[in-house]
Amino acid sequence: MKICDPIFLDKVLKRFKEKNIIIIFDEVMTGFGRTGKMFAMEHIITKPDIVCIAKSLTAGYIPLAATIFSESIHNEFVDTDFKKTFLHGHSFTANPLGCSVAIASLKIFEVDQPAVQSKKISKLPKELSDLDSVSYVNVDFANQSVSERLIESGFDQTKSSIFTLEGVTQYIAKDTFNSTLSEIAKLVHGTQAIFFLSYVDELLNQNPEACFGNGYPNPAKKASLIQNLSAKAADEPWISFYSPKEMENTLSNNGFTLKEDKVLKDVNVEYFSPVKRTLSENQIFNLEHFVVAKTIDQ
Repeated sequence: MKICDPIFLDKVLKRFKEKNIIIIFDEVMTGFGRTGKMFAMEHIITKPDIVCIAKSLTAGYIPLAATIFSESIHNEFVDTDFKKTFLHGHSFTANPLGCSVAIASLKIFEVDQPAVQSKKISKLPKELSDLDSVSYVNVDFANQSVSERLIESGFDQTKSSIFTLEGVTQYIAKDTFNSTLSEIAKLVHGTQAIFFLSYVDELLNQNPEACFGNGYPNPAKKASLIQNLSAKAADEPWISFYSPKEMENTLSNNGFTLKEDKVLKDVNVEYFSPVKRTLSENQIFNLEHFVVAKTIDQ
């Protein structure tokens, strides 16, 4: 088997895109980490219109496959007219057992593997990691109790606390984030707690242009590049995106009230402009939100 050079492949695919030729990637044998990334397509900038996955979707325990379409192709079949709707299915579509195994398998990819943990710890400033008062707590968000891990590490439940989950929510499943908030809310019950977190706006995938300032060059391409570079740096892809209302409701349902939700545009006016370092519209991207929340009884 001859492996295609990513740079060459990317140039070829760009020509296909220019000619409006639909691109299909078969990731059955290359998906789920077999090339060093979650999917082989993450090695290039240009993305396919259709992706086929199978085998490792369930770690090979039960047969299951899926065909993933881009939003533009999907929209072509969204219609009340059955002549236009893509009516396709068979007896084993969405088989409950197969889907359950796939969910269990995919959760493994959410876990910070030892190699990833070591990489993150190595990036801590030496003066911070060497402090006796600082404890680095490894948490498998999908399979471990956050509150139990914190208590085991000496967390004092009687004192006011500050939590940060900046640059985390996009890497973990929404139900995992929700359960993490729920656990922390119980952990700090009766005390004051402030939560700093960030999340990536769902518009980054739905309408990339809306996440960038007027005149920002090639916003769709930039959105894709940002996701690819972030996944490469963390060794994990972005899997969860939120709307501001969804994040507010998630916090509220778990005992926190939203105090601030800002993007770069807000920070630009509030902090940069007063010191005469205002960013121009074509330099602004609002894909990441920065949130401050507090326990509701504060």
